Amino acid sequence: MRFTSFSEALTALVEIGGRIDYDGEQVMIDAPENCLTPELMAALREHKGAFLHLVRMPPPEPVNATPSESWDEETRMLVEWYATVRERLPAAPFRLARWSVVTDSVGFRASLDRVIAQGPSAGRAPLATLRTHLAALRVILSDEHRRAA
Repeated sequence: MRFTSFSEALTALVEIGGRIDYDGEQVMIDAPENCLTPELMAALREHKGAFLHLVRMPPPEPVNATPSESWDEETRMLVEWYATVRERLPAAPFRLARWSVVTDSVGFRASLDRVIAQGPSAGRAPLATLRTHLAALRVILSDEHRRAA
């Protein structure tokens, strides 16, 4: 298979249970034994610059993450929780759900912040997506916390 973008290669890596990380000096790829094909490895090397660009980007300026008083209780609680963990979001790409991989965590955080800043006026679909994403993040971060303990 030919991977034409970093996003395609990263999605393939995550789908086989692999990860990519950066320690400030070098990129590290971890994947189950015999799952990393030469084509995928070549694509990850080819698009290494895109990954480094993503992880070296400064975080976006925080926006007002205060939940609107007119939000329903579930959304308000999720937004309040998000405000406490916003800076702990994974910098490396991560699987948000079975069908969704976040390859640009900075852009992902910025999109969450935009919907939160708009409040209920963002519309029904963006708010539903916000709730879904925040609920998934809550599971991801609590699983990471449990593994670290």
